[in-house]
Amino acid sequence: MPKMDGYQFLRVYRKERQTPIIIITAREEETDAVLGLDLGADDYVVKPFRMRELFAAFKRLYAGRIRLPASSTAPGRRNCFRRAESHRQSER
Repeated sequence: MPKMDGYQFLRVYRKERQTPIIIITAREEETDAVLGLDLGADDYVVKPFRMRELFAAFKRLYAGRIRLPASSTAPGRRNCFRRAESHRQSER
């Protein structure tokens, strides 16, 4: 990232917003993960990762935060997890 690293960005961003953050990085050291989580990241995923691993991180993050109807009939709203999972199953 130009001008600041991810940790600096996280420090500044967390002062202003509470949007969920998943760090996706090549840094695999335990100290890097702990620092990212301590600075306010909600999860830490190391590259290379499997799509199911990332999908599980999204599900953990949003479990209990978003309640969408199973049929997703509300205009403009979709159950993205259900769509993504059905897409993955069709790829097999």
